[in-house]
Amino acid sequence: MTRFLSFSVFIILILGACEAFVLKPRNLSVSWPKGKPARAFLASAGVMVAYAILIPYLGYAPSTFLASASLLRFIGGYRWLICLLSGAGLAVAFHVIFGMWLQMPFPLGVFGI
Repeated sequence: MTRFLSFSVFIILILGACEAFVLKPRNLSVSWPKGKPARAFLASAGVMVAYAILIPYLGYAPSTFLASASLLRFIGGYRWLICLLSGAGLAVAFHVIFGMWLQMPFPLGVFGI
């Protein structure tokens, strides 16, 4: 296993060196998004900040539900019903996988889940 990891790190370093010293960069212009993409970007950044703040208080599963539903709405533009159902599914799946199967300790929050 350690041979595989050291080989992987070696390959990543070689590819990074090729990117830095061998390949010529393309002239791409980068600009700040405007309009709807800018609002989606700022809203998603706000959701992530709120998620980090809410996890200790609400707990992992409820915070993940709110964050994933909000991100699906702001970034994907899906209807709220689809976002809420998908967010609930993601929160339950993550809780089962990480909280129950892998037994990772997450903040329980006020709901105890």
